[in-house]
Amino acid sequence: MMSRKFGSRGFAVQQVISVLYELAEQGGGVTRVSLGRTAALVEAGVNARIAVLDFDERLDTTIRNLVDQGRIPETVKVLNFYKWFACKALEVISPGVAGGIDSNIEHLQVKVGRRIDHINGANVSVVRYITIKGYVYLEEFQNHLTGGVMVVISMPGKRPLKFNSLDAAHAYWLKCLSVECLPSFIVADSIGAADAVCSVEGDDIYRVLMMHSNHLLKPYRVGGAIAPKYHGVIRGLPHCDRLVLLTRGQLHDMQQQFPSGRYSVIGNLVTLESQDEPVLREANLAVIVSRLHGVKRIKSMVSAFAKVVAINPDARLEIWGSGDQEEEIKALILKLGMQDSIQVMGFATSVSRIFRRASVSLGMSATEGFGISFAESLGYGTPLVSMRTNYGPQEIVADGEDGFIVDAEDEFVEKICLLLGDSALVSSMGSKGALSARRFTSQSIVKLWLDLFDGLAGGSTGREAHARPEGEVLQNRVSSKVGWIYLPEAASEQSAECYRSAKKAWVLEVSAEREFMGEIARVQPGAYEVDEMVFDEVKGRYRFRLMKEGVSFRGAIASRAIKFMLS
Repeated sequence: MMSRKFGSRGFAVQQVISVLYELAEQGGGVTRVSLGRTAALVEAGVNARIAVLDFDERLDTTIRNLVDQGRIPETVKVLNFYKWFACKALEVISPGVAGGIDSNIEHLQVKVGRRIDHINGANVSVVRYITIKGYVYLEEFQNHLTGGVMVVISMPGKRPLKFNSLDAAHAYWLKCLSVECLPSFIVADSIGAADAVCSVEGDDIYRVLMMHSNHLLKPYRVGGAIAPKYHGVIRGLPHCDRLVLLTRGQLHDMQQQFPSGRYSVIGNLVTLESQDEPVLREANLAVIVSRLHGVKRIKSMVSAFAKVVAINPDARLEIWGSGDQEEEIKALILKLGMQDSIQVMGFATSVSRIFRRASVSLGMSATEGFGISFAESLGYGTPLVSMRTNYGPQEIVADGEDGFIVDAEDEFVEKICLLLGDSALVSSMGSKGALSARRFTSQSIVKLWLDLFDGLAGGSTGREAHARPEGEVLQNRVSSKVGWIYLPEAASEQSAECYRSAKKAWVLEVSAEREFMGEIARVQPGAYEVDEMVFDEVKGRYRFRLMKEGVSFRGAIASRAIKFMLS
């Protein structure tokens, strides 16, 4: 076991939380990478956990199956947003009943009811989450006109916590997990979690964003349009402590377009299974291990392999994976008359025997972030033939040494035929690939992560507070003893709509001179959520409260004591 990493200040990594929206048994590369990294960190003595944000009634079964399949050890702890709060509510209602929050399966097996109610005529539905004791502990109010979601979390005997978005509620939960064990490093493995992770505030809490794939749209060139799924990551770059990229090629392109000193490059960790059992390598077998999605260009590889079969009738291709193009791929195989040479095998829970049986593995993705199956192929001694793409293959494969990187289909076909016809070349390249892949093994990659965490905790990361929105600077106009901030009168319907639609407030300045009922406003500058924006008929103006981490400020505020902006 790798000993825990201590830095110059005597600091040891305490906790790493990897954030996923879902954890599926047949999950893709991001799921595999997150599980593998977490398991390796646990093995290194780190309190590493996975935090799952989406509701999933089968999550306990998924975890049990992953453990039974040997894909994660029982020591890896998985927590779920909805189950965690259900446990907390049960601990109050029936002390000792929830109990097993320290156990994966017991925590995830806590029964949660889910009921959807529709509010007549309001275009709003309410999703209610209910404990086995009948207590409604979490509600999601979904506005079908605006797409907005308000979340209310209720614990027995306490004032409910309110959040204007799921991101804000998720950020609150991640902070609850973080403060259990500091310092804490939150890794947004699901790129959609970037906004939530960058909203977690607190001393000794560090925000790490990830790019698991190409951030660019076609034609995938630096300076081009950013893929919409990465807007949150780009938006969060100034506010994170580090953005981890998988390749130096992507680092170069990001520095060109978004210069920053908060980038790190750490390749994906590859977990190689025991190879004690001998496996006979088949001279004419090629394999693809991939999601069956359009970006992977599986159909293009099927068409190319048909040309291989025309040259070498004994050539065979096995396609391992699942995805939305499975039926289209099968139909193409039939159309080409390749059903005797090309087979779709289904999802692979273990890739060791697949790669070790093959003489070559194939890749032709339109775009990649890294290509974990490419590194696995080399690790098991199987040369890779891949089209050149941003990013990954050309940083994993040494062209002509442990595989081939090509630029056109005819060259792709040529290199496959070369390897299928030369077992000595396969053996030579395979040995070099297995040696090269050691840079992606647990010990190498975990050291890079521990060094990163140590560096973050050892000094300033340069992250910025959230930038204030553009627009008009406002000032509260009426005093309140219960935290109401009264806005200037709306001069037009457009102004009124801006007030009604506001979700966030940025407090710029709080006067220490102005008092109401003998008190100054005990509010700090910074970002807040807007709570209860309503029109006060008596005063003829809109009012709201400032809210942070689910709690509204309800203290005294003197008129003109606070300058702020809305967004």
